[in-house]
This record gives sequence, C-alpha cells and structure tokens, in this order.
Amino acid sequence: MSDISEILINVERERYKLIEEMKRFEMLKEEFERLNVKAESDPGAAQCLDQFHKQYGTQFLLEVTNIMTQVKIAETQYKSLQRMVNSNPTSAVASTQSVSPPVVPLKEKKAADKHYI
Repeated sequence: MSDISEILINVERERYKLIEEMKRFEMLKEEFERLNVKAESDPGAAQCLDQFHKQYGTQFLLEVTNIMTQVKIAETQYKSLQRMVNSNPTSAVASTQSVSPPVVPLKEKKAADKHYI
C-alpha cells in the first residue's frame, strides 16, 4: 500500500469518527433546544436549564463555537486533500506534508491551574 493510500485511509477513518461525533452533538443540541422550549412552561425544566447555565455559562458557548470552527476547517482541508489527490496523486504526498494544522487558541490558565514540579 502506498503512503498516499495510507494517508487517505487514516483521513477517512478520522473523518468518519468526526461525523459520528457530530451526529451525537446534533442530538444533544436538539435535546437542549427541546429543554429550552419545555422550560417556558415546566418549572423543573427551567430549573435544570438554569443549573446548566450556572455551571457552564458562556464558556460552553465559546467551546461550541470553537468546535464548529474547527469542524469547518477540517472539512475544507479534507476537500482540498481530495482535490489534490484526484488531480495529481503523485504530488499529493508532497503537498500534504506542507499543510500545517490549524491553530487552536488555548484557554487562559489561572494561577491555580499551574502545577509546580
């Protein structure tokens, strides 16, 4: 098996995993939306939603936004890789080696998060 074939198999495997995770995420998002609607008339659902917001707050929304951005970047890069392979399979290996991963901003660390050796 050639290097490019192995790369494509690995990329496709990871893409499949990402698609499965996105399906689970969409189900969770739909459940959250149902909870929002139910909270308008159900005090228990409203309390559950309030606890969620207190526990996760805006950080959750920031994380979701970051995840969605990274998914879009991954999908764009996957399509680009497919185009490279389809247009010229022999040069695709060299091209994929020059592609750098996207930069993901790190969360700001608090002093309490530091571990000293």
